[in-house]
Amino acid sequence: MRLAALLDALPAELRTHETKSDADARALEIRGISYDSRRVEAGDLFFALRGANADGHRYLAQALDRAFPNA
Repeated sequence: MRLAALLDALPAELRTHETKSDADARALEIRGISYDSRRVEAGDLFFALRGANADGHRYLAQALDRAFPNA
């Protein structure tokens, strides 16, 4: 699934003005979805959620490294 399909499903009030780089990002192929940075694989979309014991925002860098290993 392309990132564009997920973004287009958002309500209009949650969408922002798009730039050219945003258009490039919309073309990304999403292969999976995860909220656990330890389980992110190449091409996955990571959701950083605040939980009772941990804040997913602390693991953004780890998830990014796993989603884009050659970047």
